[in-house]
This record gives sequence, C-alpha cells and structure tokens, in this order.
Amino acid sequence: MSKNSGPTYRLINNFRHDSSFPLECIEFSLNYKPEDTDKFVVTYPKCGTTWTQQIICLILNDGMPTDYDKEFVWSSFIDYRGDECVKTLLKPRVIKTHLPFNLMPYNKKAQYLCVLRNPKDACVSYYYHNKGLPHYEFDGDFHEYFKYWIEGDVPNDDYFQHVLSFWSHRFDDNLTFLVYEHMKKNPKDAVLKIAEFLGEEFPIKLRENNDLLLNKVLENSTFESMKSKLNLGSGQDLHFLMRKGEVGDWRNHFNKAESDLVDEKVKQLFSGTGLENLWTEEMKW
Repeated sequence: MSKNSGPTYRLINNFRHDSSFPLECIEFSLNYKPEDTDKFVVTYPKCGTTWTQQIICLILNDGMPTDYDKEFVWSSFIDYRGDECVKTLLKPRVIKTHLPFNLMPYNKKAQYLCVLRNPKDACVSYYYHNKGLPHYEFDGDFHEYFKYWIEGDVPNDDYFQHVLSFWSHRFDDNLTFLVYEHMKKNPKDAVLKIAEFLGEEFPIKLRENNDLLLNKVLENSTFESMKSKLNLGSGQDLHFLMRKGEVGDWRNHFNKAESDLVDEKVKQLFSGTGLENLWTEEMKW
C-alpha cells in the first residue's frame, strides 16, 4: 500500500487503487471476462455513479425505491466486491466500476454506460469523499488535496486520463455517454437514455399510460428523494456517496490559480476532442 501525505491508495501495476478494496477483489475485477449480456456503469469517482444506479433500480422496479437499492450500490461494485459481484447479481448483470477503459473488464458485446462530470466539481466532491473516510488517512484542506488531485496522485488515478480513456472510444457501438450536468438540466432525457441502455423495451414501458412510470422514476430519483430514502442500514447513511449533488459548488472551494490550472489541463488534454466544449459555462471562474 502506497502512503504519502495525500490520500492513501494501493499501487498495482502503476495504477492507484482504493486502499480499502481487498486485493483479491481488485485482481478479480482486472481479470474478469464479461458475458455478452453484462452491462457496466463506468465513471471516475464522484461523477454521478450512485444517482445513475438509483435510476436503474427505479426503472427496473416500476419507479419505486426498494430495500434492494441500498444493497445494489455495493453488490454491483466489482472493484470492491470481486467475484461476489458476479455471483450475486441477477442476469443481465449491471456492474459498476471506476476502472479506466484500458483496465476494466471488456467484451465488445457487453454494454457500457459512461457518466462524465466537469473536473472542478468532480475534484471538490472527491475531496470530501477522501477526507470523510478514515482509510484514506487524509486530513488536509481542499487546497492541499488539490495539489495531489491535479497530478493524479489520488485513489483511482488521474481524472483527465480516465475521461480520455473512454472518450477515445465514443464512437464504439457498445459505449453510451451521459453528462452529469446535462442530467441535472434535463433529467427526463437522462432517464430515457438510461432506459435505452438497459434494453429497448424499457423506454416503451416508461412512456406508457401518459408517462406514468417515467414520472415516478423522475420523482424518486431527485437528489432530495434519494438522500431521504436510501439508507445502508445500522444507522449508516450515504453521506460519503451523496453530498450536495450541485453544479458549480467548486466556486466555493477553488482559488483563481487552481481554476486556471484545471482550465489549462482541459485546454492541453481535451482540445480538439469535443470534451473542451462540454462544460463551457459550468467551468467559468
């Protein structure tokens, strides 16, 4: 396990894995061969993973939260659960991973849903996640954390390279993209896109009876609804998975120099890919 003054991580083959994940589970996730029917939700941490998972649960369960939703958050996480993930999920499996494209389990017939979030808000949300959980052994302020995050010296490695690893496959038939900020602006379109990812029958079902089921999913997938209804049991809530869910909270944390550094990274790494245009307004100082 690697330790520096930033958050701790487990370094395996030059990739910074979460220090709390069992080694055997990491190894399983790196070597798992997906079945053709497997579906994956793939994100850099704190980019809308739990929200997307909850929408999936609601679509599959007639728009209503169930006791299984809280378990699905963990049971579907192959990086953390390893073979238990594959054993316990019903087919077709919907599997969660934070691995980049080059490391994640891949099958050209399996389906992948990638959720992207603007780097500044992703950084702030990941800061609170790293600071809030003891196993990261990090108690610095945001500005200290930022120095590690901008260099990719944090669990799950570099945000920018992670995003690029998927974006370079954006024309692949088995890869679907969602943008967190677009989900916030137009949740109906997001729900329908997730439904299409699950199978062609689901958008049809959502739109039946004057959008009755679709409206249930929208009502029960708001941040406020999820915050109040999702509970992991034994008095533990989801505070470390769901903090604010806001767009633009980064302005309460970044200084101008930090904002400029991220802008420069975006210009340097995303220019010419189309990614540089995704968050024009959301990232303005």
